[in-house]
Amino acid sequence: MGLYLGLISGTSMDAIDAALVDFDSAPLRVLATQASTFEPTLARRLASILDGPESVSLDSIGRLDHELGAAFAAAALSLLAHAGIPPNEVTAIGSHGQTLRHRIEPPTPFTWQIGDPNVIAELTGIAVVADFRRRDVAAGGQGAPLVPVFHEGVFRSDDEDRVIVNIGGIANLTLLARAAPLLGFDTGPGNRLMDAWIARHRGETFDRDGAFASSGRCDESLLEELLLEPFLLQPAPKSTGRELFRLAWLDERLAAHRARGGT
Repeated sequence: MGLYLGLISGTSMDAIDAALVDFDSAPLRVLATQASTFEPTLARRLASILDGPESVSLDSIGRLDHELGAAFAAAALSLLAHAGIPPNEVTAIGSHGQTLRHRIEPPTPFTWQIGDPNVIAELTGIAVVADFRRRDVAAGGQGAPLVPVFHEGVFRSDDEDRVIVNIGGIANLTLLARAAPLLGFDTGPGNRLMDAWIARHRGETFDRDGAFASSGRCDESLLEELLLEPFLLQPAPKSTGRELFRLAWLDERLAAHRARGGT
């Protein structure tokens, strides 16, 4: 199969993650990884579109699509330079892109990622595979999470059941039971809400070492109220995103908690 390079920018938008993997070895071998920080202006423009979609122009989305593609290409080339691997030795790049919207409710479910793969292919000279989610949504699936398919191929065991939890901006779970088909689904917010909260209150991009969080205490009654969110009670398979789990969601629940006498 050869060398493959994967690119992704997740819900948290903290970086473009790149990984170079050798699929000819058994087990597969990760040759190099790198996280490329978003250029600040690009990150702010992208966040403004995600958080204020009602005021977005088509031209803005088109320009961001191109610019993100160029940023993904730069991340791929940077990783290859770091690893000392020329682009012509890479079979293909897999690029997930940046999700703008993920709405899988009927009757018109859709998922939308940008970061033009054509730009990536032109700037790197490497074949690019992209647009992973929409065919699954068209077939009646959730389109997310994607990583359980990888978990199935790499971690399934004939000797034991395995559960894998992936905590990104949105957290997801993969269940690899010996006597059952693959099951994977989003469980709810991961670090997305925590990052947004620390940015609002401390002006930082994340809570390093959990220092801010560890200075407080768990409000059990508030936690119980948050766990009543309908999405969390839905059966699997299911998927979600920052369309639901954002600061406005948390603010509404904090206000309701205080109205009931909470602190």
